[in-house]
Amino acid sequence: MKTWKPDTCECLMEEIYNGTEIVGGGQVLKKCSAHTSVADNELYGVLYSNPDGENKRKNQMLRILLGYESVKGLGLEEIKINEDGSEGGLGLKKGIEYSWLFEGIGKNRVLKVDIKGANLSNAQKSAVKSLSDTKFGLNKVEIL
Repeated sequence: MKTWKPDTCECLMEEIYNGTEIVGGGQVLKKCSAHTSVADNELYGVLYSNPDGENKRKNQMLRILLGYESVKGLGLEEIKINEDGSEGGLGLKKGIEYSWLFEGIGKNRVLKVDIKGANLSNAQKSAVKSLSDTKFGLNKVEIL
């Protein structure tokens, strides 16, 4: 068992492991003000393990923007080079920032996403929004 804190709020809870595999959430140690209404036995799912879990949603939206998902050609990504000169993974181009925040309280907080340093067309934003609605459910993500 280890303690875990998502980077999407100030909640703190235990994660239960079987060896190195995470098998779920354990005891809730602290709830942030946004999640006080969420039952303890549902909190880990809301924060992470549900298909629309906040931490998962935030991270998978970045993957969508980088072109790992079916929305291609946004032009936000580039191959990063490691310090040793080897090729790293995809990252946002220099000068582009993935800015995000969650609004609301409880189980239905909305992820608001802004891509600073790039101008996505309405068609591109619509494609990203459509994919996010399919992956996470309607109105779980707002593209600013």
